[in-house]
Amino acid sequence: MRASVPASFQPRGGNGAGPERVQGVTVVEVLVTLAIILIVSAVALPLTDRMRQEGKVRGAAYAIATRCGWLRIASVHRGARVAMRLTPSGASWTAQSFVDGDWDGVLSADIASGRDPAIDQPLDVRQWGVEFGFAAGCPLIDGSAVPAGASPVRLGTSRMLVFTPDGASSGGSLYLRGAAGTAAYAVVILAATGRSRLLRCAAGSTTWIEQ
Repeated sequence: MRASVPASFQPRGGNGAGPERVQGVTVVEVLVTLAIILIVSAVALPLTDRMRQEGKVRGAAYAIATRCGWLRIASVHRGARVAMRLTPSGASWTAQSFVDGDWDGVLSADIASGRDPAIDQPLDVRQWGVEFGFAAGCPLIDGSAVPAGASPVRLGTSRMLVFTPDGASSGGSLYLRGAAGTAAYAVVILAATGRSRLLRCAAGSTTWIEQ
């Protein structure tokens, strides 16, 4: 017994010749379209994920630079020294800011005693899947190779970035990295002006480019 064939599947043409069609589209066209979708998806999905991962690093770098800008303004407004201290936390670092409460500079001992109080909450960039660190292949911002065991928090031995009421700072640089294969970022704080610059080192590159 032969089943009846819907009219939409009937061959076109008086002699029964012509390609088989599904809802007005040939089977070949459907297969070609599906193949194109699969190919585009295979190419686009890794690229999209890489862009998303880099966006996390860029966002963290902007967050640090924005905080530095706010601290510079806070120091000028308060007429007192303000410092962002980086504290080791596991494989990365956390940042928190303090104000000079007894007019002798922001000191670790005064922070511990409460004489130099905190003015913000600790910032941990790992909440974005980012950490302070050097990306593979990227040099220091001056183009030199990263020394073995070097710290990505390059603020001197105190690990504090100090802003002064005249708008200047102690200066330094902070290196941020994300997932392997994504661009790295560096936040550079200028000593003379206290302003921040944002640099990017693309994956596989050895050059930093200002953003």
